[in-house]
Amino acid sequence: MKHKKYLSIISFSAISFFMASCSTENIDMTDNTQTPGNTESEGYFITLTAEANENKSRTHWDIDTDNSLKFVWDKSTDDMVSFVKRNGALLNFSDDTYYSLTTVEPDQNIINKASLKIVKGLKNPYQDNDVIWSVSPVKAANINSADGSASVEFTLPDGYVQTDITTTNHLIPYVFMTGKGTVSNNSASLSFTPLTAIYRFKIMNNDTETLNVTEVGITGPFRNKAVIGVNETTTYSVSPESGTYTIKVTTGETGIDIANGETTYLYALVFPTETANIEDNITLYIKGKYGEVSADYDVTAACNAVYDFNLDSNKYYDMLVPVSRQGIVFSGVEIDEFTPGGSFDVTIDK
Repeated sequence: MKHKKYLSIISFSAISFFMASCSTENIDMTDNTQTPGNTESEGYFITLTAEANENKSRTHWDIDTDNSLKFVWDKSTDDMVSFVKRNGALLNFSDDTYYSLTTVEPDQNIINKASLKIVKGLKNPYQDNDVIWSVSPVKAANINSADGSASVEFTLPDGYVQTDITTTNHLIPYVFMTGKGTVSNNSASLSFTPLTAIYRFKIMNNDTETLNVTEVGITGPFRNKAVIGVNETTTYSVSPESGTYTIKVTTGETGIDIANGETTYLYALVFPTETANIEDNITLYIKGKYGEVSADYDVTAACNAVYDFNLDSNKYYDMLVPVSRQGIVFSGVEIDEFTPGGSFDVTIDK
C-alpha cells in the first residue's frame, strides 16, 4: 500500500524514500574445548561459525557491479565484543571482566561464511540457557560495566567523507549492530540486528553544466547516539537526548563531479528517530559549484510535514535532491510510503 503527500515550500522538487525490511543472521556455535587451562589463556572456550545467506548481518553494505547493494563480511580483530548472561546476570571472563573481544575471519573460499572467536575464556563452563550477546563495532571505551550489568554506547560521527561516487566504504566503521542467542548443548544461534539505517542522498543535476558537489546534509531533530543495555530484555534503546543533528556527507578537497542530467548518490547513516510528530524545522542543503559559480543552496520545511513516519533501524531511506543553478528546485515535497523489501538489495536507478 502506498500513499502520497504534498506540501508547499519556497522552491520545487520531490523527496522520496525507500525502506527495506529488517535482516538477521544465524550463527552456529559448537563446543570446542570447554576445558580450563587452554595453552594460550585460561578459561572455557567455544567456537563460533557464521553464514551470511539471505538473512545478512555483521557485514557492511557495498555497491555491486550492477549498482545494487550487496553485503560483504568484514575481517575484524578489534571491533566486536561479546557478553555472556546467565539468569539475568553477566558472567565473568577469566580476567574478571564482563566482556571479551571477539574476532571475525571471513572464509577465503566460501564467500558467505566466516568464523568468530570469543578471545577470552569464560571463568566457568558454558551452560544451557546461557545468553550470549555480541556487539559491533565497538571499543572498550564505549562500554560501561558494573557488577552484573553493562551497557554499550554508540555515537555517530559529525559527518561522513565519500570520495568516490560508487562507494560505501566510509560507512563501515559505523554499521552498528547487536546479536543475541541462547546456548543449548554447547551450541546457539545468534540473531543480529543492525541499529543504524542507511540515508542516501540522491543528487540529480538538472542543469546543462557539470555540478561539483562538496557537501550535502539535512539538519533536524535526529538522534546521533544509541545505548544498548546488554543486561536488559530489549536489545537497544535510542538516546532520549534532544537537540539538532546533521546527517552530513562531504566529498573531500576536490569534490565529486555530476555531469548534466546525471544522478549520483551520497551515503550516510542515521539512528532510529521519532519524527512523525515533531513540528521543528528541518533544513536540507547542498554545497558545490557550477564551474566557478557557487552552488550553495538550502530549503526548509517542518519535520512532521516531510516525515509522517518514524525513522527505523535497518531501513533504507532515499532523499531526492534535484539541483540546478536556480537552487534546489522545489515546488513541493512528495512522500511515498515505504515499501518493505527482503534485504538492502536496492537497485540504483541511474
